[in-house]
Order: sequence, then C-alpha cells, then structure tokens
Amino acid sequence: MIPTLQLQNSPRILIINHYLYDKESKIEKLEKAIRNLSEQKFSIHTLPFQDLSESNLAFADGLILSGRDSRGKDSSAKKNLVGLYANEKKLLDAFPGPVLGICFGSQILSQSHGERLVSIGKHKGWSMVQLSKKSVDPMLFGLPDEFQVFEAHTLAIRQPPLNFVVLAQTIEGEAQLIRHIVLPHYGAQFHPESDSEKENAGALLLANFLKMTQN
Repeated sequence: MIPTLQLQNSPRILIINHYLYDKESKIEKLEKAIRNLSEQKFSIHTLPFQDLSESNLAFADGLILSGRDSRGKDSSAKKNLVGLYANEKKLLDAFPGPVLGICFGSQILSQSHGERLVSIGKHKGWSMVQLSKKSVDPMLFGLPDEFQVFEAHTLAIRQPPLNFVVLAQTIEGEAQLIRHIVLPHYGAQFHPESDSEKENAGALLLANFLKMTQN
C-alpha cells in the first residue's frame, strides 16, 4: 500500500503536455495519479509544450514531462515541432529543480543533454525492470529490486546521456530510469501513472519525486 503524503506546503508542479491528439484523458490520468498521493491537493498546472517559456518556469518547484501519442501526421507538423522541441530542450537544461520525464518526456530530457534516439520498433505492454545494484538514490526509496512497468514507445536511447547514470533497466539491458549525476533530473522510459493494477512501483516513484520538490 502506498501511503499518502502529508505535506506542509503544497509543491508547485508544472506538467508539460506533449500529447497532440488525446490530450485530456492521458493528462488527467497523470494529474489524478499525483493527487491521489496526497491528502492535500498539489498546486498543479498543465501547460502545452508549445507555450513553455522562462517566465512560466519561474513559479515551478518541479517539472513533469508527459508522454506523447504521436509524432505528427504530416511533414509540415514534424518540421514545426522540431523547432518547438529545441526551445524546450534549452529550457530543461537550465532548470535547476527536480524534473521527471515520462516516456517521450524522458527522451526529450535525454536529447536536451545531447543523446540521440534510436528506433526499436513498437514496444507496448508490461516489462520487468531491475534496479542497478550500485544505485542509491531518493527516487528509489521503497522500490523492490525488480518490478513491472508499462511501456508504449518506438524510440529509445541507446545509452544514457553524458553525466547521466542508469538507475534501472530491463533484463535485456535497456535503460528505463536515468538520472543526471548533479541535477535532480530523471527520465523514466515507462509510464509510472499506469501501474495501479500491478505492484504500485510507479506510484512509489511519483511519491518519491514529489518529496524532492519540497527541498
């Protein structure tokens, strides 16, 4: 059972919405997963990634970068998105507070630190993940050595970006949870908001991240 967080001050969480075609239901699922962890409501603001700027980052105690449902249906959309994501990558690199990238959000975080993505084909469903034996990190508090996660992606990083370490990976060695060695910037290739019917590892991970936003 995941205990609720009893917070004296509600952290200000900014969710960056990358969804293009199924915006409401998936973002609402992520917001609900966060709110279910606390007896008090967090100050949660959801922002389309196109509107991200230095001014609206100023209030945030933590950032959560959502997944994405599509890479665009036409070439003009893809071309425009490249420039918009470039802006997001630049802002992420300069943000000093906690960041949690989820699926596509993790990929954007990796790209902001110079790592390229590789195509791995369609990967959707539950996967077994194991923690790195050398990893001691507040994000891992309460997590078992092995747990199941839900994934839905076609691209992944071949290796962690420079100055990142792998906190968890699949049995086959694919990085699933990474962290910057200095900044509290994390990337989860899986969807922690989607495991309520499994081992609740995702809820634990989200709870651990929210605790960081209070520091």
